[in-house]
Amino acid sequence: MAYGTDRFRSLDPKKRAVVLDAAGHEFATFGYLAASTNRIATTAKISKGALFSYFPTKEMLFAGVLGELFDSVEAASPAATLAPEHGAVEANLRALFGRVWDLHSRFPRLFVLGHELLFQGAHVPDRAVQLARYAAFVARAFPPVVDAAAAKGQLSK
Repeated sequence: MAYGTDRFRSLDPKKRAVVLDAAGHEFATFGYLAASTNRIATTAKISKGALFSYFPTKEMLFAGVLGELFDSVEAASPAATLAPEHGAVEANLRALFGRVWDLHSRFPRLFVLGHELLFQGAHVPDRAVQLARYAAFVARAFPPVVDAAAAKGQLSK
């Protein structure tokens, strides 16, 4: 998906990554409400004016950070390789939690920013869309394992 203004999208991909990384770090460290666009601009080595020319509001910047993060997570597709119909429930749960740990290791801000979205991001544009993407990640990962185990009588609902 595309985030930010046309001006942001026309930047070199490395520069876009620097801006989104600076913003992601700021939101994950200080939370949505205490995040500072001044610190984000300073960390990204751009002017505050440039930052606002890329993302006109703090809310749009947060949505852009989340969108890029969810795009990366979806591209990693950890749940797609899980085969819950094979093996015991314990093995499948170990595989699932291993993939969740791997995701957390590769995308450490995922869970922190997901929490911020749930509890602090009331003014984020397209919040419902972002919440649905976050919920879809969770929904893809856990139910197949639980359903397969229940179908085999390995646990009851």
